[in-house]
Amino acid sequence: YTGGITGSNGWSSSNYYAYTTYCNNSGNVTGTYYVGGVVGNNQSASTSYPAYVTYCSNSGNVSGTQRTGGVVGYDKYAYVRHCHNAGNITGSGLYTGGIVGWHDYGRYIDYNVNEGNVNGTGQVGGIVGRKYESTRAYIQYNVNKGAVTGSSTYVGGIVGYGYYIYAYYNQNAGKISSASQYVGGIMGYSDTYVNIENSVNAGDVVSTYTSDAYVGGIVGRNNNSSYSYTNYCLNAGRVEGYNYVAGIAGYNAGSGL
Repeated sequence: YTGGITGSNGWSSSNYYAYTTYCNNSGNVTGTYYVGGVVGNNQSASTSYPAYVTYCSNSGNVSGTQRTGGVVGYDKYAYVRHCHNAGNITGSGLYTGGIVGWHDYGRYIDYNVNEGNVNGTGQVGGIVGRKYESTRAYIQYNVNKGAVTGSSTYVGGIVGYGYYIYAYYNQNAGKISSASQYVGGIMGYSDTYVNIENSVNAGDVVSTYTSDAYVGGIVGRNNNSSYSYTNYCLNAGRVEGYNYVAGIAGYNAGSGL
């Protein structure tokens, strides 16, 4: 666990609250797994005793292998709120985000701003690289202004890979680009129980993949046929790719657009 302020915030097996708040890091941060500009690992034992990272900022460049984020590398049963990243984020492996690399087990990631460029392989997001686990998370009122680039699948302006998410009132202004599939201005890949609503993309969304690319101004692929929705969203950016390319959803198997 490597962080600009704290390596690990919280406990994975004990019921205690943990707080990292009103902190600022301006130095570069380099590690391997669980690397964050403020906190490397932010987790608690349950939703009843969450860990909090709030009102924190990072302006240093952050480099890691997996679970690399501008503010938090890995987040579980936790809140990340009112945080800001201005540093460039580089993940040589999976799960790279402008604010959080990998978020698990619900709770809130909201009112955050990323202005740094985010570069990774797969599951790369301007705010969150990956959210996976069957407890709903609220990822809302976030803004990404940095360029987001991935060399592999699942790249998005807000979330790279999403599973069990309410994604409301998010905005992306950065260019989103990938050499592979599932690329979106808000979310690269929307899996089960994902609602994307009232969100805006103004950045270009581009894939150079030469087969079925699944590129959308809002979501690259909306995958679940019964429980995922994309509603009340606006795209103003250029969308470019090969096959399954559209202004809102490159491919929609969800319940509604």
